[in-house]
Amino acid sequence: MRNNNIFEGSSRKARFARALYAWVKKREWFSLSDVMDSMDKECTSVSKKDGYGELKKAVMYLGNVLGERYPDCWEKRGNNRTKEYRYNGEDPDPLKDMMTASVIGDLETYWEFCQDSAGFFPTSWLDYFFEGTKDLFEIKRARSKGQQYIYSSIDRKLENIERLPEFYEYVKAKKVLKFEYQPYYDQKMEIVLHPHVLREFNGRWHIYGYSENLQPKLGYAVALDRIIGTVNFVDDVSYQGRPVGFYE
Repeated sequence: MRNNNIFEGSSRKARFARALYAWVKKREWFSLSDVMDSMDKECTSVSKKDGYGELKKAVMYLGNVLGERYPDCWEKRGNNRTKEYRYNGEDPDPLKDMMTASVIGDLETYWEFCQDSAGFFPTSWLDYFFEGTKDLFEIKRARSKGQQYIYSSIDRKLENIERLPEFYEYVKAKKVLKFEYQPYYDQKMEIVLHPHVLREFNGRWHIYGYSENLQPKLGYAVALDRIIGTVNFVDDVSYQGRPVGFYE
């Protein structure tokens, strides 16, 4: 269950609080307009008309928390239209524990989503990437008890699908590969491929990369389910990396 940490989450109030805290750590005088302007620069798309009320509440909250921890550290000056605030305490990061807790909370939410999304991936991938881990145990336990919340409607029971983790490692290691390939309506051929990216399209996985003897040389797509037999490494050929932004 979520706590009342104002920094936690992606709500407008949490974004206000994080922006405010950045000003707090500067130990400079700032106004609500200063906070709004800094958020605009970060492309947070917060409406000034609709946001000032929540921003004032966030300022009051932070002022109270800081005042409880460090009496007389929270200064105010000016009237309602020109009011400014400043933190003058000795601790340069006075609410570090709350900020850290908010990050941990967000990571826990992501972890829960990953656990619940296990049904989206083939079992062989989970066995490969999480072998021997508590995560895999929890995933299988939830599945056996009918507590899995996300499933895929795409049929991923394709030939060679269990080899995707293997090719994932080849891409990361920048290995030049040689294997036999059977294109659709074409003869079997041998391919030397510099793998760059793994991509799924309509439930079918492809390895995109560079190949000197194929067209296009850069961005040639190899369907995973049409690879035949073993894959060998070509150690006497320099790996041709992916150009920046080419597959984006």
